[in-house]
Amino acid sequence: MTVEATHSKVKKKRVAVGLDIAAMAISALQRTTARARNDYAADDDYVWCDTDGVVIKDFREGFNNLIKAAGVEKDSMGKKLAIYSLRHFYISHRIKHGVDIYRLARTAGTSPEMIQRFYDRVPTPDMTDELDEVPLSVACSGGWEGAMTESGSVSGTSA
Repeated sequence: MTVEATHSKVKKKRVAVGLDIAAMAISALQRTTARARNDYAADDDYVWCDTDGVVIKDFREGFNNLIKAAGVEKDSMGKKLAIYSLRHFYISHRIKHGVDIYRLARTAGTSPEMIQRFYDRVPTPDMTDELDEVPLSVACSGGWEGAMTESGSVSGTSA
């Protein structure tokens, strides 16, 4: 999907890549809109518009009504969800599935530095694979005693 510069926070045109399920939902929405208008939805039509083609500019009220009806007004930390939560979910989801942060930053309209700054806590596949390489039984066998040298110092340090 193309995000025009006029509709971008950073005023740059870019291609936004969404989840497959989002593409299916948008296609269904376009079909529904086309039926309501008795025409077809062209590739360059707005997705988020009413049946007359008027662009919806503010989604907050609709989003708040939706999450209230679904019973999910707060996240797992008890913080109220906002429409911006969808962006955070998308970025976190992509990081968890190993998408390169440079490509992700480009499609999200931000910088790799901002991705690192705000999403550094999200575990990546390589991080979890690396941590899983050492079996817990090996890491814990002997505890600190297993890391001690004959002189009584911890391995890799001097006494």
